[in-house]
Amino acid sequence: MATLLAALPWCRFRLPQGGLSLWLELLDTDSSRLTAQAATHGLTLTPGFHFSPDGALDRYLRLPFTLSPAALDMAVDRLERAYAAAHRP
Repeated sequence: MATLLAALPWCRFRLPQGGLSLWLELLDTDSSRLTAQAATHGLTLTPGFHFSPDGALDRYLRLPFTLSPAALDMAVDRLERAYAAAHRP
């Protein structure tokens, strides 16, 4: 949790009571832009609107957490780099 809070200050989230994913609320970007950039860093994610019947979750990103801690750390690192790249002038 502390690692995510420090690494991802550009989003909000709550730890889920159960399930297999963490939902990130993106504060200043849309999930389509971020997932496209994440793909260039070797991280495959699905934009939030794919999980909504009306496409309304574009400010959300679903982050599965079923991998090993080392793999999750790598994913968060790649997500950080993707966010930085998506916001370069």
